[in-house]
Amino acid sequence: MAPKRKRTSGTTYQVFLSFRGPDTRQGFTDVLYWALTEAGIRVFRDNEDIRDGEDIGEEILTAIEESRIFVPIFSTNYASSKWCLIELAKMFKSKEASIGKKTILPIFYDVGVDDVMLKTKLYTRALSKHRKNFSTDIVHQWKEALRDAGKIKGWELKDTGLDLSRTGITELPDTIVNIKKLAMLDLLETRIIELAQRIGRLVKLEVLNLGRCGGLKKLSDSLGNLRSLAELDLSCTRITELPDSIGNLEKVKVIRMT
Repeated sequence: MAPKRKRTSGTTYQVFLSFRGPDTRQGFTDVLYWALTEAGIRVFRDNEDIRDGEDIGEEILTAIEESRIFVPIFSTNYASSKWCLIELAKMFKSKEASIGKKTILPIFYDVGVDDVMLKTKLYTRALSKHRKNFSTDIVHQWKEALRDAGKIKGWELKDTGLDLSRTGITELPDTIVNIKKLAMLDLLETRIIELAQRIGRLVKLEVLNLGRCGGLKKLSDSLGNLRSLAELDLSCTRITELPDSIGNLEKVKVIRMT
């Protein structure tokens, strides 16, 4: 079991991530968390695996109260988790009490707005199961929180594109290889200086943007494993030579070097 996080005295989180671990932890959420922390943003990321008992816990409640931006990542099984629904309801209460000082920015990950608005069976089935263990009033609060979240303009992601442009990251996070369907990776104006070997494991990648990465001076030979790659942008980088393996890219149509 993972060790519990020790809260540093005086810590104030800027962003609170709410997500269903099995759906997104080893992929999108890890990359998002990594990118935010690399940019110097203090992020609270809950760990469902270390919870004790039935209560949400003081640590999570404190993190919600302290955070200014809430990012619920709605995924296929989000509504199946009572913890996610409890967090979501708490977020809206905290936002309302803040009188405009807090924001909720939803991400719809492989689900649609209609799913979150309870216009499909995806989340309504999960809520029906929760009625066995929770009061009608609590389930109603969760429904209202979901509907309210669906009304907010957010981002719809289909596990195919990832925009890390201008985030200040210096290397690719290890967990990026877990986004199996990733077709577009935007690293425009990041601080990456070397493209790591792990890039070669993104076999579905079609577009790779490294434009204006002024410190980039080396590409990995594993670039040749990206057999689906059609577009590669290396403009305004320090790359002067391409690896020999580039010849393996039979589908590539555009390579920008200047």
